[in-house]
Amino acid sequence: MFHEWIAEEIAKIKEEDCIEPLGKIDLLVDRPVGVMNDSLKRLFTLWKRTEIDVTKVAKKALKAIYDFPISFSLDQKAVEELQKELEDIAIEGALIQGRAIALEEAFWVSLRDQFPEAKGKSLGVRKGFQVVWNEDKEKSFLGIIPSGLSRFITPGGPLNFSDS
Repeated sequence: MFHEWIAEEIAKIKEEDCIEPLGKIDLLVDRPVGVMNDSLKRLFTLWKRTEIDVTKVAKKALKAIYDFPISFSLDQKAVEELQKELEDIAIEGALIQGRAIALEEAFWVSLRDQFPEAKGKSLGVRKGFQVVWNEDKEKSFLGIIPSGLSRFITPGGPLNFSDS
């Protein structure tokens, strides 16, 4: 199960193997809040590793297509084998991409849990595992509804009022 996979993978990550965010703090717009705890560092690392895995799967698909000899394009059996290989790669990629998306969401929710003092702020992560916030300038619906709320009440969002 996914949650068990997360726990197992995070347990394998040593502190020295954590992937550090790349961006530097911009003192003109960033307001430092604190530093990620070890658990968040590992979750961030797992998310980033999983994103790397998504890229590897995409490269695997491109390689399969690139390596397919043009002379085989008329060979129905060879075409079917390539199609099967690409279908398998697509299934693998969808699973890994789903994990990456879920890990990203879990990371941002967990980060907000660690830094409740930044409630309502747009959070970011920077080099040295620094957590920063800046004012969320994005507004929607005539600038009244904050963007963080508007994504929940727009068509297709969790709070869809169109059926009422």
